[in-house]
Amino acid sequence: MKHLIIVTTTALTAVAASGFLLPYRVEHSEIATATPEQAWKTITDLQNHPTWSPNVVRLEGQPVVGTRLINRTRSDTTEMTFHPEVIVAEPNRELRWRGSLGVRGLADGEHYYRIDPGPTPGQVTITQGEVFRGALVTLLRPFFNLAAKFAVSTKSLAEHVEKQG
Repeated sequence: MKHLIIVTTTALTAVAASGFLLPYRVEHSEIATATPEQAWKTITDLQNHPTWSPNVVRLEGQPVVGTRLINRTRSDTTEMTFHPEVIVAEPNRELRWRGSLGVRGLADGEHYYRIDPGPTPGQVTITQGEVFRGALVTLLRPFFNLAAKFAVSTKSLAEHVEKQG
């Protein structure tokens, strides 16, 4: 019995540690004919994210470091509300926030938008991504399946940026 407890504890510790050491990452980039200022304006217009992102039900708050947001997301038939904190707000360059699934350290996500120069003048590359870390990430990994959702959302963002320009 003692051996079983040691083996079980070791296995659970390894699974939990792997969620920190091997985070789940998803990222997608799209090109938009726009300036960095136009892309930034759309990205930081948080309350309008639901108009272009099929995964966002509600996003409220200010894109200012240290501010907490209200972020209600949709994944298939499930909706969840998070209260992430803005950790990077570099105008015309990057917006990043970090949230948790309940208790910090279980399943934390850092969501980001990056604006880089595009392949030709007058274009920008918009990248949207998320990095998940935490004790439950390895166990939850099969349920994430976010690559296609990020591709659709980022393409929609790029199209919206161009329309606003």
